[in-house]
Amino acid sequence: FPSHDNRPGKIALSTTYEGGVLDAVVMHRLAIRSAILAVLSSATESDIRSEQGKRKLQDAIRDTANGVLASKGQFPGIEAAHITGLVIQ
Repeated sequence: FPSHDNRPGKIALSTTYEGGVLDAVVMHRLAIRSAILAVLSSATESDIRSEQGKRKLQDAIRDTANGVLASKGQFPGIEAAHITGLVIQ
């Protein structure tokens, strides 16, 4: 998601599909962000300490974003979620 602030905690979604998927992500970004925040709020520090836990969280974020797209009648073409920064409080 494009961000113009300095808040910690960055997540990138990636796809190899053409622009339609990206357009859909931009169009539904608020719903996707909200759903991803729900996933993140349920994760505990111990859940993401290991590489396996981080991959599981990334998969859950990807699946959640795709679920939002599908629920909006869009192609669920997000192939990966990348956590580029995360602060646990």
